[in-house]
Amino acid sequence: MAQTRKSGTGAGELQVLIGTLSYFVLDTADDTATLANVVVGGDGEQAIAAIATTNTVVIAEIVSDELMHVAVEGGATAATLQINVRALGGVFAAATVTAGSFRVA
Repeated sequence: MAQTRKSGTGAGELQVLIGTLSYFVLDTADDTATLANVVVGGDGEQAIAAIATTNTVVIAEIVSDELMHVAVEGGATAATLQINVRALGGVFAAATVTAGSFRVA
């Protein structure tokens, strides 16, 4: 389900997104990876582009050179995203993608 923005009619009224947002953890499992390098052609940019081949990336948080948190719009599975990322080869050849969860406190 795609996200839909709902808003009031007046300026400054609250806007909310209604839909599905799935959260995943990408681990390259490679000490030579540099996910923090999000410039064109960098490891981080390549990972985001690979995930975006099947899902719209909404949030990407670089945790370390080997670890990234990614939230995508609905319908994603960890298995599909892992296939997309591993297809890059190199530092991503043994990458794992696992489903995460959001917690609001």
